[in-house]
Amino acid sequence: LGNFFYPDRISEQLSVGMVQSFVYTENDIGPFLDKVENKVLEGWVGKPKGMKQIAFERGFIDLESIKLYTKDGPKDEDGKTIDESFSLKKIISGLTDFVEEETLLQVMSKRIGTSRGMNVTV
Repeated sequence: LGNFFYPDRISEQLSVGMVQSFVYTENDIGPFLDKVENKVLEGWVGKPKGMKQIAFERGFIDLESIKLYTKDGPKDEDGKTIDESFSLKKIISGLTDFVEEETLLQVMSKRIGTSRGMNVTV
């Protein structure tokens, strides 16, 4: 949840311009799902956030329909996705910072090429 601090905790949802951390910090309030789904916390500080938490912090989760959000969205009896609007993969893949993020291979290729005086395009 970046650098947007309340007196001693960080907001559950992001505001425009905030930086999002993909790992829980000591200042985070904690996974919102534990409050919504009454799950038991087993120590979340330092652990990566899941797709549902990332989507929630960005305002893409409707808490009224929380149980419908899955990796691919709800499925029918035949296993076919019936509503992609609840697909966490689809939600996350539409976020420009994920789409435009360079892979480690791209970053390292540019770094090595530049250090050798090469113009590397990946």
